[in-house]
Amino acid sequence: MITQGPRDKMGAALRERFGQDSVEVVRTEYVGPQVGKQLRNDGILAVLYAMGMILIYVGFRFDFRFSPGVIIALIHDAIVTLGYFVVTRHEFNLTSVTVILTVVGYSVNDTIVIYDRIRENRKRFKGTA
Repeated sequence: MITQGPRDKMGAALRERFGQDSVEVVRTEYVGPQVGKQLRNDGILAVLYAMGMILIYVGFRFDFRFSPGVIIALIHDAIVTLGYFVVTRHEFNLTSVTVILTVVGYSVNDTIVIYDRIRENRKRFKGTA
């Protein structure tokens, strides 16, 4: 557990840097460095595995040339959502992570629907161009 001294020092440093009224410490939790490192590594691996599986799925389902577009759309939507949290200074918590994962899920779904329409239209209008 983090003691009162370091917690107060962190709050004071944040208030000094960003202004007295702009910083409010809502909750303080302590995660040891070993646990934090493990969580970070597991999170990075999970994201890489998920992106790899999305690339493979889109590649087999549609065309491998379409796969990078899905990942670019995913990254774009996640960055825009994170940017919203930064600009509006909303609290970033577990619910926020759920929001970002939901946006990413809808992004993949919408991209796959669009690619399905492209595939249908490529078959329909094959001789015209």
